[in-house]
Amino acid sequence: MEAYFGKILIFVVFLITSIKCESQCSIQNQHIEDSYNQGLLWAREFRDSWGKLPAGIYSGNYFDFGHFDQCINFKHNSNAVSDIKGQYCLLMFSYQHRIQNDVAVQPYFAPDPHSSEANIGIGYCFPQACSHDEILEVGNSTLLRLLDIQLPSSYQPDLFCSVKRDNFKFNALQISAVTICCVLIILIILSSSYEVSRNILGHPVNHLFASFSVYSNSKIIMTMKPLSDKDMVFLHGIRAITIIWIVFGHTHLTYYNLPTINSLVFFEYIKTIQATIILTGTMGVDTFFFMSSLLLTMSVFRELDRTKRLNLIMLYLKRYIRITVPLAAMIFFVTTFYFHLSDGPLWNMLIKKLATDYCQKWWWSTLLYVGNFVNPKQLCFGHSWYLLVDMQLYFLSPIILYPLWRFRKHFKVMIPMIFFITSLAMIYVYLAMYLKEFRVALVDKRGTEKDAYTYYATPARLDSWMMGIFTGYILYALDGKVVKFSRHTLALCWTLCAVGILGVAIGQYPLQQENYMDNSIHADAIYSAFRRVCWCLSISWIVIACHQNCAGFIKKFLSLSLWLPVSKLSYCIYLLHLPIQLVLLSSLRQPQHFTDVRGVHKFFGDFGIIFAVAFVFALMFEYPTLRLMKVFIDSRNAAKQSWVVPKPVSQS
Repeated sequence: MEAYFGKILIFVVFLITSIKCESQCSIQNQHIEDSYNQGLLWAREFRDSWGKLPAGIYSGNYFDFGHFDQCINFKHNSNAVSDIKGQYCLLMFSYQHRIQNDVAVQPYFAPDPHSSEANIGIGYCFPQACSHDEILEVGNSTLLRLLDIQLPSSYQPDLFCSVKRDNFKFNALQISAVTICCVLIILIILSSSYEVSRNILGHPVNHLFASFSVYSNSKIIMTMKPLSDKDMVFLHGIRAITIIWIVFGHTHLTYYNLPTINSLVFFEYIKTIQATIILTGTMGVDTFFFMSSLLLTMSVFRELDRTKRLNLIMLYLKRYIRITVPLAAMIFFVTTFYFHLSDGPLWNMLIKKLATDYCQKWWWSTLLYVGNFVNPKQLCFGHSWYLLVDMQLYFLSPIILYPLWRFRKHFKVMIPMIFFITSLAMIYVYLAMYLKEFRVALVDKRGTEKDAYTYYATPARLDSWMMGIFTGYILYALDGKVVKFSRHTLALCWTLCAVGILGVAIGQYPLQQENYMDNSIHADAIYSAFRRVCWCLSISWIVIACHQNCAGFIKKFLSLSLWLPVSKLSYCIYLLHLPIQLVLLSSLRQPQHFTDVRGVHKFFGDFGIIFAVAFVFALMFEYPTLRLMKVFIDSRNAAKQSWVVPKPVSQS
């Protein structure tokens, strides 16, 4: 009896093993193999979509995507086996080789850019019947047979495998998004029709009903003159140049972050002097911090002069609504339709994981502006850190601004207090760089960890914010006054301004070289601690000089009317530029090729698309929100005025 049951057990094990070995995946793979050996065209088409070991590995070309579309669109009707459909996978594996100076870099995918191991990516077409476990098994057996290597244990097929998406079905969240979008479009049509008809008939326009009007909102955005006589037009020039610079820098950094066929050429490029223009682009956000605190300071001081009190609820509410409505709209779109815009070899890895999944998980921390503390390594889009830090500093500013206004005549006390707070931020950055032994170099393998301490962290940006408060304090004190600077004073101030800007840009040059680890850690720490203050003080002088009409051609250049539309769209451009660039890059079918000219050409193409999308986005979300807020505030002020008891008329 025991022998009988033993035979049954052996038979069951054999049957299970046979079933496993003869899965639909293995049957279809074998059928493809046999058909290919017979020279059948459909099997050759299937195999033709495979990538090969990249040519030019020693020049930094580590990827051959194969033919993505040919793979996912492949379909063969077979009588022998069920229908065979293509499933594209990008197989990622480490490949040891040695090149000049033992450097092989593809930083987005390789954790150690100074290793002699490079992460190779090869496109491979599997039958759609293959599960993720079977993909790992077949992929490993193929790589073992061809290259004597295996896929790393961290390889995740769900991030690197794609199939053709058919029969899109709406879920509840997507239906809600479409419904909201339709309601907005109807409001825009009705509001625009109302305003145009009232203008034609010569009747007054109700600003509430015209809040969503494309006619007036587009005029506000595209007008080439300032909104008011008190508008410091030169600030529009600074804001426009800053956002252009940020987009330009991010355009070039895509050659660092994503597959490039000549990545080593780009890494030679970032060691050059001209590359400091791109690398200094990180100071653009510090310029935004500076301008945000500058305008807040002047606004709060004027409000305090007028009412002698500060309405914190209204101050916070206006800021929160103004920033959050467009941000929430972007997050809502990302969590619903962003993933379905396109596809590509890197689509799941970049769009699904780094954008859609993170936004679905952490949307609440973004809208509460605490993401840089709660989930700094999984932000809903990396560039949203700026909005989080800006909102945090904005909410904390009244603690500093009210004492500055209350004791505004005590310059000898107030200005040292500003610089004392600034020095605390500088000390924080220095200690973080020194104690953690972080490096300024772009290729430093601990860049992500460094950013969490010195880039996304709110204390690290306090110095830029305080320089804006300092400048606002000076402009408030000079309001209506003209200071006559001597020629020597002007020459000295402009020289220091130029030295500050060039020092920040060129000062990092030796820290970006290949031997950056040979530099003293103090050099990196000191540069990181002082660069933002030096930069913002230089911008501060430009603002003060323009305000005092002693900036000459610089003020004329910054006050050009062509900057106004870009400046008015700067928030939406910042909000949307990275999602748009990520879509364009994630849908690439082949690695990029880097040259200076291609980088500039790519920037102009990207910026044109970004500007157009930002314009539509602003018409739908930002400017209707601003106009509704203005209507609410005006009606609230009018209601207050109506409750004021008139003073008795004098009997004299």
